[in-house]
Amino acid sequence: MSYVDHLRNELAEGEKRLTRRRHRRAQLLVAMFVAAMGVGAVVSLTAADTTRPVETAASSDPPTPSPNSTGEIESTGEVGEPSVAPTSSTGSPGSKTDPSPAQWRALRECESMGRYDAVSPGGTYHGAYQLTQTIWDDAAAVAQPDLIGVLPSSVGASLQNAIAEEVFGQRGLSAWPICGEFLRPQSHDAKWPEALTTQELMVMASIIEVEAERSGDRERVARVLHERLRDDVPLGINSPLLFVLGKSVDQLTSEDLELDSPFNTRVIAGLPPEPIGAISAEALHAALNPAEGDWYFYLTGNDGAMSFFNTEEEFRAAVSDCRDVGRCFGDR
Repeated sequence: MSYVDHLRNELAEGEKRLTRRRHRRAQLLVAMFVAAMGVGAVVSLTAADTTRPVETAASSDPPTPSPNSTGEIESTGEVGEPSVAPTSSTGSPGSKTDPSPAQWRALRECESMGRYDAVSPGGTYHGAYQLTQTIWDDAAAVAQPDLIGVLPSSVGASLQNAIAEEVFGQRGLSAWPICGEFLRPQSHDAKWPEALTTQELMVMASIIEVEAERSGDRERVARVLHERLRDDVPLGINSPLLFVLGKSVDQLTSEDLELDSPFNTRVIAGLPPEPIGAISAEALHAALNPAEGDWYFYLTGNDGAMSFFNTEEEFRAAVSDCRDVGRCFGDR
């Protein structure tokens, strides 16, 4: 077997593993563990995590929302979205902002794939909004006292939505340290959700997490990704291919860069089909709020410093200079 055939077999096996777990979606795993990690914490999606089964409520299964003819989530005849909760743009009680129905839906998709009966492994987080019993009971004490002590995943959509509204009013975004970014007022330039789905934004956030370490750089990388997606050209980034091959950047070969894979963004336009690793609130915020600009390229030095360019000519000149002085970590 040739080296190229070996690589292709390796890639095929990696993609088979991803396909088997695709229905679990990486964003559900993020939600399962994020509350225990704290605001801004990074949640690692290890191989063990992505194969862990999702438990469901043992009794009183609530109606499960299903897509309607427009692809939107219906609430099986019950009250659909929470209405308006008073909160400031930072997520603490204060001035009034209006999360849209699409934002509430994105929160549920991010937290639980929209499943009102979802229960995290270990039984800590429940329902479409993945609330702990303590958070649920605090909100129920105000909104509907007869729900105190009731498992969130054991009641239907309308009750969970009502309690989620109260949780948001009491705690703001802190109730959902990562996925709550979907409820924050977004940059107009993000053009979400018209341009990108919740899943695509989670994938983009996972790429940003790998590509940029510093505040400011994350938003500029997001701008590069948004610009290239808008123009339907390859992203030209190695990290998704490194993820599926299980390699480091110094192990990549020219044959690797030619592999036909949805994770090879050197040759395939668009985002990979799944998140490629860890996601933080900062990375998701950047995906939703790209910096102002029209950058199309960036270069990372071996010290982590990043430079951004509008034209390929500028980019190629910077790559050449960087390599001449031995500062290049990689070019994208």
